[in-house]
Order: sequence, then C-alpha cells, then structure tokens
Amino acid sequence: MAQLKEAEESSRRPKPIVTADVRARLRSLPVQHPNLEDPRLVVNALIQLAHPDKPIIRNVGRDGERSARWVPVGVSDDEIGVSDSYASDFERISEAVDRAVKRLKRPVTASDIQEEIDSDPLIRPIGKSALADVISEAAKETLGDKGSTRRPRVNRRVFRAGSIKNTSYYHNDADSLASAKAYVRLHQLEIDWAESRIESELKDTKLCSLPAVAAGRALRAEADARKRLRQIRRTVLQK
Repeated sequence: MAQLKEAEESSRRPKPIVTADVRARLRSLPVQHPNLEDPRLVVNALIQLAHPDKPIIRNVGRDGERSARWVPVGVSDDEIGVSDSYASDFERISEAVDRAVKRLKRPVTASDIQEEIDSDPLIRPIGKSALADVISEAAKETLGDKGSTRRPRVNRRVFRAGSIKNTSYYHNDADSLASAKAYVRLHQLEIDWAESRIESELKDTKLCSLPAVAAGRALRAEADARKRLRQIRRTVLQK
C-alpha cells in the first residue's frame, strides 16, 4: 500500500519491493522475530514465498544487476516501474555516478555526485553513512560487512580514478577507466606546474647579477621542466 500511495503522489508506476523494505517493515512491528538480525532470515523467507511450486511473489530485475526485487505474482512488468527502483544505496550511488559522468563527460567528485542526488530524490542514499563513505565503498572491488570475509563485487559500476589535493575522482566504466585516470593525472600535473614556480624562477634569472648563479637557476628550472614533460608523455601514452 505504501508503494501504491507513493506512486500516486509522484505520478509514477509503483516500484517493486526490495528486501530492505521488508526488513524495515518487520523491524517496525511491536513484536519482532527473535532471528530478525540474521540477514538470511528475510531473504530465505522471500525465496520460499517465490518458490515455483506455489509462488505468492516473484522476483524482477534489471539487465546487468542481480539485486532482488519482489512483486505479487499476478503483477506484470508493465504495471511496475523497475527502471527507477533501487535495491540498495550502492545501486543509488552507482546511478548517480553514471549520470554525473555522462553529464560532465569527465571523472566526477563527491560534489558532482551530490548535484545528481539533489536533482532526483530516488537516487538519494537512505542509510546513515556519509555520502563520501558510500561512494568509497561502492568503488571497492570487494564488498562485505565489517568483520566478515569480503567477496568480489558483481556488476561493479563505480571506479576510483585518482585524487587531486585530497579530492577523489570517480568513473562509471571499467573499459574507459584508463582514460579517466589519465584525465586526473594530467590535472594533477597542471596544478603541480602552477605551484612549482618554474616560470618565476626563469624570470628571476634575468635579474640576477651573477652569471654563474643565473645559469645554475636556469639549468635547475630546465631539468624540472623536462622531468614534468616526461611525466606528461607517460600519462598520455598510458591513456
């Protein structure tokens, strides 16, 4: 009923129920099942309700994602909104990163991702973790709860492309991740160049009254400039 009411208010088709919705509803009941904290309890119960011998619900999903979404067995795909249904905060963040990269056509920061979230409440994380923590966790190659054995992430959609001055950049596609990393690296070198004061040192040599000192400064600036050019070439070739 809650999904139907939300759909009517937003003029959208009702979304499937995700496992987290069921768990949250059970926790809101006055009397809770003693094993509710076991993460397998709700999942196993939903799987049993979807058993093909006598199904009450069925699982629906999107291409490329394995998260479970549930609807009554008599509800068709045309009657529900799967495209804007997200089973976890990782899915919501992945969608936000994807939209931000496509909009800006470059690797994106947490601020860029926040703009996408602000423009669409459906992709706003609902957990208590800070946005930066959710993005960082979504970009990891493995996933798992604290204290448990982590497992490889399936259908990963968030990748860390590097950082500039403690600001992390993220990308949405493994195939073009090398180009995204090169973009970040080139901007790192651009900032390093601006802060190196090489150009100022070269100008200062003209004011130096001692030729030997001026030559030494010029040679040092030249060596530094050559080093940075080699870094740029390596970055471009890696791209």
